[in-house]
Amino acid sequence: MSIRSEPAVARTPSMSLLQAAAAAVARSHGVAEVADLADQPRRRLLKGAAGFGAAAALGLRPSAGAAAGTPAGTGARVAVVGAGLAGLTAAYRLKQAGFDPVVFEGNTRLGGRCYTARDAFRGGQIAEHGGEFIDTDHYPIRQLAKDLGLTLYDVLAAQPPGAIPVYRFNGERYTLADATRDFGPLYQSLKGQSAAIGSGYNYRYSTAAAKRFDAMTLRQWIAATVPGGLTSKLGQLIDNAFTEENGADTDRQSALNAIGTLADDPRDGFDLYYTDSDQRFRVLGGNDQIPTLLGRALGAAVRTGTALTAVRQRGDGKVWLTLARDGAVTDAAFDRIVLALPFSVMRAAVDLSGAGFSDLKRRSIETLGMGASVKFQLQFERRLWNDLGCNGEIRRVSPAFQTTWDATRGQGGQQGVMNFWSGGSQAAFDAGVPDRHALARLCLAGADEILPGLPRLWNGLSTLDVWSRNPWSLGSYSFYPPGYQTSLLGVEGIPEGNVFFAGEHTWAQAGYLNAGVASGDRAANQIRASLAA
Repeated sequence: MSIRSEPAVARTPSMSLLQAAAAAVARSHGVAEVADLADQPRRRLLKGAAGFGAAAALGLRPSAGAAAGTPAGTGARVAVVGAGLAGLTAAYRLKQAGFDPVVFEGNTRLGGRCYTARDAFRGGQIAEHGGEFIDTDHYPIRQLAKDLGLTLYDVLAAQPPGAIPVYRFNGERYTLADATRDFGPLYQSLKGQSAAIGSGYNYRYSTAAAKRFDAMTLRQWIAATVPGGLTSKLGQLIDNAFTEENGADTDRQSALNAIGTLADDPRDGFDLYYTDSDQRFRVLGGNDQIPTLLGRALGAAVRTGTALTAVRQRGDGKVWLTLARDGAVTDAAFDRIVLALPFSVMRAAVDLSGAGFSDLKRRSIETLGMGASVKFQLQFERRLWNDLGCNGEIRRVSPAFQTTWDATRGQGGQQGVMNFWSGGSQAAFDAGVPDRHALARLCLAGADEILPGLPRLWNGLSTLDVWSRNPWSLGSYSFYPPGYQTSLLGVEGIPEGNVFFAGEHTWAQAGYLNAGVASGDRAANQIRASLAA
């Protein structure tokens, strides 16, 4: 079994700039197929070695009962723990297949990190507290939205023609042309490192070079490989881009994240806003309509305010859950369960000592990284950035933010909401500022240097989301720390007995709303297949 990359998009503007620079340099070297920067090793896919058996184990074929028209095992007791997109999708698909699953959610709200802010801003404008964008190739969530009668709208088409991002490093503007020029000397080193690493790595196989680079931190790699290291503008861009992208400082990330992203997975040509990887869509009216409608379809089967505290598997195949609600603790037995909780929550709040999980799974749960990202969204009386030829994406070294984007593209009204995004220790700084107005002053002081006059247009309204402090997520989305990818990558979504797993962290193209939906689909199919066997 090996790992291969799958084209995907960057979640942040700085990563998109690096993507374009890498593509331009590859073309200048006569490479017809160029690297997709946003395709990080964290999104790689399991393939090959186990053949048809692996496909069945991963739930990639319908169960025999489903194919015959009468779902097999539909009388089995099935529980789903976690009512985010992954858990609700799994339960919804199981209900469609004839099962009667029950869903337990510790929070009193459905949707997890899919959560829309509807009453925070003037003019009926909305913003997303959590996951925001849907790519063109995110077919599972696009199909689910269509099935639910929801409409997606094109965020990119709503941008003013010619509007561009503006980046500044060391007090100077840094353009795509600058990044492309600086990336040139790095290109051959990257290709050599990538060749030594090989075509794939995971918990079952990796080369000596892959292990060596996996043990190195990304920050060490920048210092050793990028001309000028962290003092150069390119080095700063790479450092900041990966910190933003994964919500963790580069001294907590593996060097494989950079090498795999900058040199691997070629594709033809490059267009920042074309298919494969484009952050193109949002749900009209708010993304959290998806979990709301799923919850409505499941009805009384969803039990909010009910937290999982322990999992036990017994020799008879039953899975016992210990659940806490309103101070009372109960135990319940099920034939199959789906754990749709972040590993960060499992290791902090769930007793798994009796779950019978493999050593690999236990280590994966204990060590998979969980990023810390902050979304601080401010509303302005008009979209000054568009007046200045900017699409809302700015980046600079600032004490309060790393990058921004326009969160109201495609929405009516003259007002506009700008998201000030930060990740890693920068996010911890933002979370530590006790006064929202004080944090706003810091953000606006930095933005004013690029978008002069912006502070005067803020109307005082804002939302602040610190997902690392949310007890039901304990972070924004998963990332790979040093040493993880060559020892544990690929373990996340593998079932353990009659326990199945879902969530963005278990999907190859992790970190997106779509990963939650796709992994929920997979878990439902796995359960159907296991009961039909």
